[in-house]
Amino acid sequence: MRRKRRHRRQASYRNFKTVAVLGLSLSVIAGCSSIKLFQPEKEAMAQEQQVKTVKTLKVVKQKIGEIPEQAAEITASVQFDVLAETDGVVEEIFKKRGETVKQGDVILRLFSRDAKFEREKLVLAVKSTEDAINKARKDAELSRTELSQSIQKAEQGIVELTRNRNKTKNDYEAGTANKTQVQQAESQLSNAQLDLQFLKQKLKALTVADSSSLQTSLQEAQMNLQRFDELSSGLEVKAPADGILTEMQLQVGMPAGKGSKVGIIQKLDPVKVKAQLSEQAARLVRGKSELSFYLPGTSDKMRAGISFLSSVIDPQTKGYELSLEVPNPDLKFKPGMKTRIQLMDESEQNVLAIPVASILKKGEENFVFILVNGTVERRKVELGRLSDNELNQEVLSGVKEGDNLIISDPNQLKDQEKVQLASAVGQAKK
Repeated sequence: MRRKRRHRRQASYRNFKTVAVLGLSLSVIAGCSSIKLFQPEKEAMAQEQQVKTVKTLKVVKQKIGEIPEQAAEITASVQFDVLAETDGVVEEIFKKRGETVKQGDVILRLFSRDAKFEREKLVLAVKSTEDAINKARKDAELSRTELSQSIQKAEQGIVELTRNRNKTKNDYEAGTANKTQVQQAESQLSNAQLDLQFLKQKLKALTVADSSSLQTSLQEAQMNLQRFDELSSGLEVKAPADGILTEMQLQVGMPAGKGSKVGIIQKLDPVKVKAQLSEQAARLVRGKSELSFYLPGTSDKMRAGISFLSSVIDPQTKGYELSLEVPNPDLKFKPGMKTRIQLMDESEQNVLAIPVASILKKGEENFVFILVNGTVERRKVELGRLSDNELNQEVLSGVKEGDNLIISDPNQLKDQEKVQLASAVGQAKK
């Protein structure tokens, strides 16, 4: 009996164990089916959580800071050095420092003992030649007078001799004179005519000598003096151009060597306004034809044309030279005066600007992210000026007005990455 009961208990236990195992298996199978049923929904939620949310800002124009300015200085448009052409001592000064001069005006005259002695000799030679010419002219005039008188007497004598010859011929025909007397009368007349011809030739020769040789002597003497004056013209220091005489420190009695600087002539109408620009400032000016400038302490702004902007940097000043040309008829502007040049106009102050926080730097390059149809575009940008509060910065290239600039966590983004707007996420959560 006991064995039967034990056998029945063991059989019941085995049946329960089998049922339990079967039940557990069914539970496992059911659980696996449930996991497979909800897996796609979880994967979708995970993918939705992986798409980054971003915030954007429309790129627009805005006023950024004050008009950029550059310190500048007024200079003469042209400057000439006044040089002494020979050695000497200042003998007389005709123009003082600060006076207006015209080209060719004598500024000062130098004194040289050697040059003065040589010139005095030539002047004396001219005077001696003139005196000799005057004396020769007087002698020639006296000789002409004497010759004229002799010619007049000879002509009168010929008249008498002609009358005497004719009378002798008549007497010879009348028989009261012989042939010898006739020949003597004719011989006397012929000799008198020869003497008259000689006197006339002598008078003519005297006139020719007076009008040629004497004038040649005078011209030679005058030319010698003129040639010396031309060679020694350096004793008179003259202005090489129109302008204002500056930096002349010489006084009467002071020496001046050949080639030394006597003074400077500056042309002040027009004047130049010159400045040295940085690379960024030079970019603002290139392509413009004129700029505004003003004197510190005044509110009057003037426009002036750009006469020069260097294309290469100056190795000494480390800047780009800018020069404006300003008319100065009333000489209002003086060399050395300080001024300020405005590199931009009021209308150029409204520029494209973006938040500094949205800019990524990589080495010397700058980048931003733009949202285009749900995709991130990485763009290289060229930057300009910072705003006064340094929160925004001008962008010169790389973006355009109306672009959607990503302003949230740019360091976590990649080019061509799919993202969604924060506003779209909020609507989905609702």
